[in-house]
Amino acid sequence: MVINRPLRASLNDVRVAALLLFGEERARAEAERALLLQFVAAFGQDGVLYLGGGEGQRAPGVMIHGIAGLEGAEEISPGTGIYRGGIRAAVARVLAEEASPLDFRFFVGRREWPSPDAPLAAAIARGEYQAVACARPLALKQCLALPKPLWHEVMERCGGDALALSRLELVRRDDLDDQDMQDEGQTEDEARGDPKPDGTGSQS
Repeated sequence: MVINRPLRASLNDVRVAALLLFGEERARAEAERALLLQFVAAFGQDGVLYLGGGEGQRAPGVMIHGIAGLEGAEEISPGTGIYRGGIRAAVARVLAEEASPLDFRFFVGRREWPSPDAPLAAAIARGEYQAVACARPLALKQCLALPKPLWHEVMERCGGDALALSRLELVRRDDLDDQDMQDEGQTEDEARGDPKPDGTGSQS
């Protein structure tokens, strides 16, 4: 799923909430009216909806989070600390003020490949995608009004050619002010004045 493409910064619209919860299954949405209204009460003001990809947009959406032990949730891959599902328990926790709406990320749509490995491997070989280690805080980060766009943050953390590509892309942007450009041109460690791997570092 694409993780940095927000669609809506609120989920007050019952129709949008129904699409997220049930997809185009109208009969189920009507049968689960109580859950739908509770969801809007919990997430309507602060919930954020993302476009996960071009396929599967008529299917129910996906909720991911970092809350271990949430009823109905399962870890997407062992050891990641990233979980999928558990919507009823999430609604209950937010309504009870035991969790924040921003603890959860909602997606509609996804990116699919006909085969689980061959087409994706070919796309990686062509340079269309790059496989990197999963960074839990980045995967769960809400992408609203960030001082540094998430794509650039990820590329900077990758370092090497990815960092260079990020800096080249910044030159083409006209939606960041000078201070943003200065901040984007250095890693977080450099911005703090932490030593670089070679023992040097910037000081402020």
